[in-house]
Amino acid sequence: MTAKQIKESLVARTFGTEVLRGFGLDPDSVFVPILAVGLIVFAYLVNAAGNRSVGLFSSVMAVVKVGGIVVFGAAALWAAGSSFEASGRAAAPAGSWPPSSCLSWP
Repeated sequence: MTAKQIKESLVARTFGTEVLRGFGLDPDSVFVPILAVGLIVFAYLVNAAGNRSVGLFSSVMAVVKVGGIVVFGAAALWAAGSSFEASGRAAAPAGSWPPSSCLSWP
């Protein structure tokens, strides 16, 4: 075994232990090596997939993240009771700058 493989196996075993501890399970159970091997296999599959597949997955996840932000933003506006109706104030006439509403004091 090379030093890289030893480090990878130790990190994978630590990952398995911490995942089980996070779920309140026994960190000395048989699931630790199962999770460790699963992590190593997943890392191998990502490396074997190559840059093109990883890049495509990254782009898809970026779109999912932006969509999630839009959904949460819309939900926050809805929960706050925001409406997009006209406020009743007249808009400044076209071509007048600065608008008179900016120049008046309360």
